[in-house]
Amino acid sequence: MRNQSWISIISVPYQRRNLDQEKVQAEHFGMEINCLKENKNLPKDSKIRELNPFLNERGIVRISGRLHQSTLSYHEKHPILIPAKIRFTELLVKDAHEKVLHSGVADTLIQVREKYWVPKGRQIIKSIIRKCFVCKKFNSRPGTQIMAPLPRDRKEQSPPFAVTGLDFAGPIYVKNSKEKFYILLCTYAVTRALHLELVTSLTTEAFLLAFRRFISRRGLCTVTYSDNAKTFKRAEI
Repeated sequence: MRNQSWISIISVPYQRRNLDQEKVQAEHFGMEINCLKENKNLPKDSKIRELNPFLNERGIVRISGRLHQSTLSYHEKHPILIPAKIRFTELLVKDAHEKVLHSGVADTLIQVREKYWVPKGRQIIKSIIRKCFVCKKFNSRPGTQIMAPLPRDRKEQSPPFAVTGLDFAGPIYVKNSKEKFYILLCTYAVTRALHLELVTSLTTEAFLLAFRRFISRRGLCTVTYSDNAKTFKRAEI
């Protein structure tokens, strides 16, 4: 079995998860919890004062927000407040990130906020996703290919189509016929000018007829390049 550096939050029992929530809140928001229990205002230097937190019947800190009249669930209207840079939060974010199929920061944040509120959540999620192995694989930049030097025929000026590349394109289907047609591409190597000839098949005979039409109009070639297809290799010009 492959070892994992972290366990999924799903594997943690519901009761244990509630205990973990209470534990991390007590460790990081102890002063605020005491003030809420005594119905006192939070200190001005409290980092969660602006969130207007309150204690539910089980003593867990939730935030109030402005969604009281909405049709959202209780967890979405009053998410559980959890600290940012702790292991428990990291597990929650990773679990939410997998639930949304590694789709990004915004979707992961929405998934987390269905039940939890993390201060500076977008920043925390971005830092965790940046370490995700799956996302690294799909977001990595492709390698750059160093192109070979251009051959002399591509750089030196010559008469039009003196240096020509040959290839076929197709098949092309015609509505009024059941036959397939192809196009013989004749490319001038220096300026990339194109000459097109329509052919009815990929046979050597069809190619020779098209090529003769080409040289009758453009003149003889001094050099021709092709992909060494059988049609080109069998042709004797």
